Amino acid sequence: MAFWRSETMRERLKGLIEPFDANKIEQAAYTLSVGREVYITPHGMHADPERNSKLQLRSEEGFSIPSGQFSFVLTKESVEIPDDAIGWISVRTPLKFQGLVNISGFHVDPGYKGQLIVSMFNAGPSPVTLAEGDGLLKIWYADLDGPTKDLKTGIHNQTISSTLISQVSGQLHSLQSLSREIDYLKWQQTFIKWTIGITATVIVAVFAAALAILTSIGSLNGHQSNLNEGEPPASEQSNFAPTSRGSTITGEPSSQVKPETVGEQTK
Repeated sequence: MAFWRSETMRERLKGLIEPFDANKIEQAAYTLSVGREVYITPHGMHADPERNSKLQLRSEEGFSIPSGQFSFVLTKESVEIPDDAIGWISVRTPLKFQGLVNISGFHVDPGYKGQLIVSMFNAGPSPVTLAEGDGLLKIWYADLDGPTKDLKTGIHNQTISSTLISQVSGQLHSLQSLSREIDYLKWQQTFIKWTIGITATVIVAVFAAALAILTSIGSLNGHQSNLNEGEPPASEQSNFAPTSRGSTITGEPSSQVKPETVGEQTK
């Protein structure tokens, strides 16, 4: 098995890769780019696997594959493998260093025609950010010992099918996502404690204020009762007669007596 050199690729790939760009040939490999369709498994605490769908990217639009999540990426280019060759693919080295792992296989069958769907897993600690048109894969062509009739037929992977997505639509709980969920639960617990503490403080303050008001009302009522007890009865008040003009009130009974009484005393 002999791999095609860069010069051979420039001669033969014009009819095998579409769109073709000779500048993407380096060190006997051709760089395939990110296409318009991407699928990323649901992630986050409120992810809904039933509503998650593939992304339709605009030109140069970016997206991120979170740590611990799985993705399908459709290539921009369509490739064809002749009957006397086989293709080999690998994620570009800079993406590998970020933790992106190709788990879709490493070869392309003789006779294959169509875009490639690459399944990848982010095993790194941080999200991997890509955009439509970014370099994603390297593909190598290698000769077989002769043409084969055992070919891959048909045109493949013009889109990421819903059938393919349904097989991996469940949420993946990575260590990072579990850590975020734990942090969120801790925050909720702290918030609840603070809420209970503040509520209890308000209740105690209101109760203390109500008790103080009731105590004040009771003291006022008691003071009023004492004042009422210190006043003379109405029968005693009647013995105090107003003085004549110019005299002062002494609080003693009036000195005026009836003449009849005076006469009786002098007899």
